[in-house]
Amino acid sequence: MPPRTRIFTPDELREIGVPNKLARDIAVADVHQANTYRAEIRTSLFRYEGAIWAVEYQRPLTKYQGFSNHGWLGTVTAWEMQPVQTVVTRWMLAGEPAQAHEASEAWQVETHHPVAGWRPQPPSYDNRDEAIHLLRWHCETRPEAEVRLIRATTTYAVERISL
Repeated sequence: MPPRTRIFTPDELREIGVPNKLARDIAVADVHQANTYRAEIRTSLFRYEGAIWAVEYQRPLTKYQGFSNHGWLGTVTAWEMQPVQTVVTRWMLAGEPAQAHEASEAWQVETHHPVAGWRPQPPSYDNRDEAIHLLRWHCETRPEAEVRLIRATTTYAVERISL
């Protein structure tokens, strides 16, 4: 069955808040796809009319590389999405087991401003207390903005390859 699509205009997406001003109950994810010479290509996933939709958009790499409508032209195709858990097969040398290490944590402060939307605030921290210090600083210096602390946990598998 072919994927279900829907056509939006840039104005419709702007009214919904895609990509930078999505309300919390509408936003699902925002995923980096690639970088080009001028822009970062991202995919915004959002809830609309009972489904989850994805659209690609462009974000300038610098403030000097601006363009209008996030790189969208007359219409924007959105694809209906669904969450799917998958199993990934990794190819390794025979007899060489992968050793999983403990999960590592990174703490990131994000601010939500009525105009700019959710934005990560550099840097990210390995130490929760340092991140909370930055969180408090943002709360005091930007009272008009919502602030949240994000905990990212990653488990790495180390592969030993003998050449």
